[in-house]
Amino acid sequence: FAGGNAGGRFYKTMNAYNINAEHVVHMSMSDGLDNLFPFGQSVLEQVFKVYKQKELLEEQNYDLLSLNEEKNHFISVLVHGMKNPLTSCLCLADLLKTEITDPEHPHHQHAEIIHNSLERMNKMINEVLNVNKIESKTLHLQLETLEIEKIIKNVISHFKFPI
Repeated sequence: FAGGNAGGRFYKTMNAYNINAEHVVHMSMSDGLDNLFPFGQSVLEQVFKVYKQKELLEEQNYDLLSLNEEKNHFISVLVHGMKNPLTSCLCLADLLKTEITDPEHPHHQHAEIIHNSLERMNKMINEVLNVNKIESKTLHLQLETLEIEKIIKNVISHFKFPI
């Protein structure tokens, strides 16, 4: 519609005279606007509806952007709040592992399971933080080589002992 001849002329005329679409619709055609807007009142009403829809969409977009920012802030606060106790638990699990030097001792294996589980949880939390970085476009990726055999053995070891 706006790309059509009458609509395009209407927008150009409104912009040239700095006229708000809402004011135009409330003016009557008998106020001497017949020469300014020769395409009629119904066209003006349609343009006004489109203008109002555009305003509504812009307002809804602003609300969605604000909600997204609030969500990201909430996730960031939550994740950072989880990092501190998790780091303490990881340190204690490391301490427990180093105190039990015999790898065959059952407590050593339990300490290893606890430590590995806490490491997995730490990685998940870091991934949540990375999602926020991706959304804010501040994530920098770094390629690295992986030892697949070591990763598979690590995953299998998590299922070795029933908890």
